[in-house]
Parts: sequence; C-alpha cells; structure tokens
Amino acid sequence: KAFLDQFADAKGFIGLENESLYALHGYTKALGLLVLFAKHISPALRNSESSNIRNFFVCVTRLDGRLGVQSEFTSVGEHSRGVVDTVQFVQRGAVLGLCKSLDLEWSNVFCRGVDVHPNITVDVASNIVLDELFCSNTAIREVGYLNAATRLTTRAVDLREAERRGAQQPWLQQTKSQFSRDDVVLVTGGGRGITPLCIRELAKRIRGGTFLLLGRSAYSRNDKDLSWADSVP
Repeated sequence: KAFLDQFADAKGFIGLENESLYALHGYTKALGLLVLFAKHISPALRNSESSNIRNFFVCVTRLDGRLGVQSEFTSVGEHSRGVVDTVQFVQRGAVLGLCKSLDLEWSNVFCRGVDVHPNITVDVASNIVLDELFCSNTAIREVGYLNAATRLTTRAVDLREAERRGAQQPWLQQTKSQFSRDDVVLVTGGGRGITPLCIRELAKRIRGGTFLLLGRSAYSRNDKDLSWADSVP
C-alpha cells in the first residue's frame, strides 16, 4: 500500500543494472522484481490524463553495446571478470525483452531497452539515456551504444525469406513450424497485448488452426484490446 501511494503519480521509470541486487538475489529474481515493479507502476503510467506528457519505462543494461548479440559471451573493459557465464549473460539481456513486451502491452507508454557498452563513462551514459527518452521514433524498442557516436538497433527479418535466399545457418534449419492448420492450440495469457499478436503470426504461418484463449480479465465490449472478440459467440 505504501509503495502504491508513493508512486501513484509517477510519470516514468528508469531501471539500471545493479550488481549489488544481482549478487544478493541472482539474475532471475532480480528480473522478477523488475517485472513486479512494472506491474505496480503500470496504473500510474498507463492512466495518465495528460496527452502532452511522455510517460516512459526505460531499462538500461551494460552487456556489450550490441544488445547482447555477439559471437562470444565475454565481458569487456574495466568491469571484466573473465568469461561471463552464458546463462547469466542471457538472463541480464532478458530486461530488453521485458521492455519490448511492455511496449506491445502498453500502447500509450514509451518503452525502450538501452544497452550501453561497459567502457562508456557514467556521464556519457546518462546523456545517452536522456537522448533516448526524447527520441521521436517510437517504433524502436531497443538500442545499443558501442560508444557515444555508434548507435545500433535491431531489424526484424522473416526467417522464411532468409531461407529462400539460400541462407545456410544451422539455426535456420530449426525454424520449421511444428504446428499444422488442423491443430487445436491452448493459449494462456488472455487476448490482450502481445498474446494476440503471437497468435496472429502463428495462424498466418500454418494458414489456419484453432486457438483457445484463457484469461482472467473480465470481458467488456468497451475494451479496445478485445474488440476482435465482438463477433465470437
């Protein structure tokens, strides 16, 4: 109750990597705490009455400045402790996935993950985060900085198109769908946000399918996120 009262009028949130928190709770529990924080601050960010204020949820990581996408899982710079355990490295990067998911769930909140190279100083990193807060391109959900002048982001690629172009990467050989158009798929998580988007893409790929959605939220015809269900008996 005290937490909710304290942040009832919050307009933004910036989550920073905290080595002390990681050491105390581990990466998985630390991410869980961040998700819990997002849950409780959600009403304040999503229910803002002012359209002139950019409400935001931004998380900052110190992976490699490339969003964790590189050939080897190694730490760099003065923060180096040798080779980083692969699982821990992936767990740290899960924060970026949280920001991307929330961006799909919270249509009126600016959500972004920012990965800053460990060698970048705190002052420079602070300016980078401030620049991202005022970025006009709201279609971008994650960015990486190798240095103050080198900004990277990701681009979605259709794996089937890559296959048609003759790509021979081993990981592409495992992208074939295990579903068929005759399958019945039970989907938990309800019909809001990221869930229907995933279902839509799966239905496109298998050209059919029957999907049963389970959720605990009350259905209302005034809920724009559930407008697709109006025609369902």
